[in-house]
Amino acid sequence: MSSAKQSLSTPRLFRVWSLACLVAVGLAGLLSFIATSSLVSSTRRIERNSGPVLVATQDVLASVAEADAASTSVFLAGQNEDRAQRLLYEESLSRSVSQVEEVARLIGDDEEAHTALKSVASELVVYSGQVESARSASIAGSADADGLLTVSLATVRDRIFPEIDQIAVRADAQVDDDTRGLTSTVVAVAAALLSALVLLAANRSVRRRTNRLVNLGLVGGAVLFVGLAVWVAAASSARSVELDRARSGGFEAIASTARIQQAGFSYKTAEAVSIVEGRSDPELANHASIVETLLSEAAGLADSDREDAAVVELSIRWQRYLATSQQVATLLDSDSVVEARSYAAADGNSAFNGFNTAVESVLSDNRSQFADGVDSARGALSYLRVASIVFAVIAALGAWFGLQTRIDEYQ
Repeated sequence: MSSAKQSLSTPRLFRVWSLACLVAVGLAGLLSFIATSSLVSSTRRIERNSGPVLVATQDVLASVAEADAASTSVFLAGQNEDRAQRLLYEESLSRSVSQVEEVARLIGDDEEAHTALKSVASELVVYSGQVESARSASIAGSADADGLLTVSLATVRDRIFPEIDQIAVRADAQVDDDTRGLTSTVVAVAAALLSALVLLAANRSVRRRTNRLVNLGLVGGAVLFVGLAVWVAAASSARSVELDRARSGGFEAIASTARIQQAGFSYKTAEAVSIVEGRSDPELANHASIVETLLSEAAGLADSDREDAAVVELSIRWQRYLATSQQVATLLDSDSVVEARSYAAADGNSAFNGFNTAVESVLSDNRSQFADGVDSARGALSYLRVASIVFAVIAALGAWFGLQTRIDEYQ
């Protein structure tokens, strides 16, 4: 009778194990899919949104800086407007508007960033009106012309640039958040390993009841989930390495170049104010010191011969512009205000545009390195989501057939 009782209890036990294995495998597959999807989604956000937003904001800064430098040059030329600089101003301003629209497309659902961007768009309209007012007053020889130019400079320095910087800071923080993937990795690996343990426990129970060492369906499923755990861990590690490379080699270099650009523009604005006021500004030395410190930091971030060369070129361009600025200061100190204005509008503005162009070139190099790193990080996760479902289905079928075969033996 006890033998009959054992025959009845064993199939029932195997059915319980079948249910347990299916639940464990199903949950492991689902959790692995969700966790790996989170890794893929965060990597795609870096690739398609937060990363490009940071790059695009620097493009806006470059265009606005170029437009402001050109408009100042036109103003300083007085009634004999520099037509080439006027055209450059119009092209740069138009480009900055298009770039603002591009940033708006990339931002996604970040309401605070959208609010800041709307402010930038509206301030650009205000700024263009102020430039036109200053230009008209300058042509007419109005005494208010210098004051109107100072107002337009302040709009860019105090209202447009800070808002753009706020968007860049939010993009930087979003990249930080999206780079993290430890929680998702732990969930996926833990779920896969726990499922493997359940399958191995079922195999142990079958071995005790049937004296068969290995149930291929159960052990094969366990091996699949151990393999999935190893795959997820390796892919997540590769993703982290590639994102770190993209961040240190591209993203941080972009942020560093952006700081150089802003510091250079602050110097240019302070110089323009000093020219309008007809006296040199001793604070310009402090502005120059900030730029040179940032250039040293950028040199430390360069991790290739190409980047080293780009930073060297940027430093050379800055020194050329600084030399023209010092000449302007010398002319102002000697009360040669007209000559200072003329020199700043011609040689000075040309040198600044050269510096600004070099900044954009460095940004372009860093942008490519950042994009390559993120692309490699995304590639490390290829097929992982599909594998989590396929492995779960195969393991579930293996466990069911493996246990069902033993159950059939008792029937």
